[in-house]
Amino acid sequence: MAVAVFAVVGGFSLNYINGFGARQDLGAVRDEVVSAIRLARNYAVTQQKASGFVGEMRYVSVNIGSSLVSIYPDVSTATPYYSKDFTSNSVNISKSNGNDTIRFSSFEGKMVGTTGVTLGVGSSVMITLTSVTGTTSVVIIDSLGVVNE
Repeated sequence: MAVAVFAVVGGFSLNYINGFGARQDLGAVRDEVVSAIRLARNYAVTQQKASGFVGEMRYVSVNIGSSLVSIYPDVSTATPYYSKDFTSNSVNISKSNGNDTIRFSSFEGKMVGTTGVTLGVGSSVMITLTSVTGTTSVVIIDSLGVVNE
């Protein structure tokens, strides 16, 4: 009887320990994605240009793939400010707007659409991060560019 109880408790413990690493990875990736989004908005507000970028900066782009986050001045053909690959963390990243790019306008830091027009009040983009165990975490960016955790 004691062996059966120990086996059951051990099984639950092993399952919890396996999920612990996935939750840690999810939290770490979430923190880095939030930091990258805030950094991009700060670059837009302060008009900081990446090395080698020439010309007027209208916005700063955050390109978000399924496991890669990059920040670019104006267009993705320029040298990125920042780029991070999260493939080794086994976390999938998806967005509600169906577009891989989030843009922040210069000076104001508001979110703008692909045409450069400021998104309407109440608009937002939801970023969902999903771990290998199916645990999710959501980050919402409102039209003012504020990240809501």
